[in-house]
Amino acid sequence: MKKINLLLPGEWAKLLLNVLSVLYLALFAVMQAEAASVPVGFTDKQVAGGLTSPSAMTAMPDGRVLVAQQNGVIKMIKADTLLGADFYTVPNVDSFAERGCLGITTDPNFASNGFVYLYCTITDGINSHNRILRVTEAGDVAVGGSERTILDLPDIPAGTRFFMGGALRFGADGKLYVAVGKHADPASSMNSQDITNPFGKVLRINPDGTVPSDNPFFNTPGAYQVNFSTGLRNHFSIDVQSGTGLMYISDVGESSWEEINKGIAGANYGWPIAEGNSSDSRFINPEYAYSHSL
Repeated sequence: MKKINLLLPGEWAKLLLNVLSVLYLALFAVMQAEAASVPVGFTDKQVAGGLTSPSAMTAMPDGRVLVAQQNGVIKMIKADTLLGADFYTVPNVDSFAERGCLGITTDPNFASNGFVYLYCTITDGINSHNRILRVTEAGDVAVGGSERTILDLPDIPAGTRFFMGGALRFGADGKLYVAVGKHADPASSMNSQDITNPFGKVLRINPDGTVPSDNPFFNTPGAYQVNFSTGLRNHFSIDVQSGTGLMYISDVGESSWEEINKGIAGANYGWPIAEGNSSDSRFINPEYAYSHSL
């Protein structure tokens, strides 16, 4: 699937405040035409509308697209058309603030097993926690009764509304990587540096939810064995480069920096002690960081 970037000429907005209405209309028309243009080889086409807080999507091997909505209703786009029937509705979803269904991906062997994985916030009416679950696809919908819990995370700390993370991706090693946000509202929280919990980490699990014995913290006393890397804040997306297997992690900064980090086993990216590039040798600097002031 090709990504589309729309070019928005922001400086024109300042000029439009100082011209006559006729020129305003002319310039607005030019702006609209330029915004609709895309680079050679790309196309700009709307294929779906009417979604409710879509949070993540994944392209299936045959070109169909699954879209996760925060409320737990999963939709499918097929032949550039949003299907009327829901693919699946996750039960007992808590979609308050930044909670909800936030990640989706298909199994590397999807053609033979039809497995689709989801990252969703589940509630029992009192407490909520994030869960990685799996359903089986057939005929453009999830097979009834096919839901399986792959991994339940600890309860979300009381009062935490934000920083859930949620991205899911399979690595070239066949393991499932899970982006879990720091699960704590205070900026000073040290969740991301505490290896005894999964918060502020990238997790690495087998497709059935078991723990790979070569995980970096597998033999560390007291550690949460599923942890792969630490020191992250709210990494809403991760991806794996085709061919090389390199993983890249995008992390939302607080007040100063946004980061793109290379996924490395056992790496500590520094949050909340460091944000952006740091001279602290304990931490891995991002591949790229940019200031909020840009």
